[in-house]
Amino acid sequence: MVTSQYPAIETLTLRSRAVVETDRPARYAKQLASHFGHKITVEEIESGHRLITGTATLAAQPAP
Repeated sequence: MVTSQYPAIETLTLRSRAVVETDRPARYAKQLASHFGHKITVEEIESGHRLITGTATLAAQPAP
């Protein structure tokens, strides 16, 4: 797991949310992180991946 200077996901204000059902959510999240990792900052976090741009943070993780 990567420790960063960015705030914890739980403390961020949620502005929009999308739930996408897939047969293999962990694999999909990893592919998404890998794809965007060439363009923006990506961190592996305990529950999935965090993709960070200058204006947005996206958490790709399995739904509870």
